[in-house]
Amino acid sequence: MGRGHALRLAEEGADLVVADICRDVDGVRYPMARPQDLADTARAAEQLGARVVPVAVDVRDGERLATETARAADELGGLDAAVANAGVLVTGAWDSPSAGVATGIESDLDALLRTDRPDLAPVYTNALPVRRVEPIDVSNAVVYLVSDESRYVTGTQLKVDAGATIR
Repeated sequence: MGRGHALRLAEEGADLVVADICRDVDGVRYPMARPQDLADTARAAEQLGARVVPVAVDVRDGERLATETARAADELGGLDAAVANAGVLVTGAWDSPSAGVATGIESDLDALLRTDRPDLAPVYTNALPVRRVEPIDVSNAVVYLVSDESRYVTGTQLKVDAGATIR
C-alpha cells in the first residue's frame, strides 16, 4: 500500500520522503521490497511532479529513522505530515518472536513523532482484507488525513475496513 499512498499523495501535489526496509525481515515468510522497488516508487512519483527523497531504512531502528527523517526533511525544506505505513503480515502464534515486528514498528514511529515532532500526530493506515475495500480507498483516507481538511483530526486511528471491525 505504501506505493499507492505515495502516488496518490504525489497526484495531490505533495513532495515525498518514501522509505522502505529494502530487505527481508526474519520471521516474515514473504519477500520484502528491494532497493529497485523503492527507486521505482520514487521515479513514478517524480513523473507525477513530486520532489522525492527515497530512503532505505529499517523503521525499528529509531535512531537511524530519526537521522534519515531529519536529513530528508532538510532536503525538502520541511516535513508537514508523516504516514506510518510500515508493517508486516505476521503468521503464527502471537507469542512467537516475529509477532512483535509490526507492534515494534508502530510504536517506534509513534514514539518518534510524539517526542521529536509533537506537531505531527501519527497517522495509521491499517486496512483489513475486506473484499469491498481497495488499496485506493486507504490511500484516499491518507490524502484526507494529511490535508488541511483534517486539521483537527489528530492522534487517532482511522480504520478503512468497510465496517468489518464493528460487525
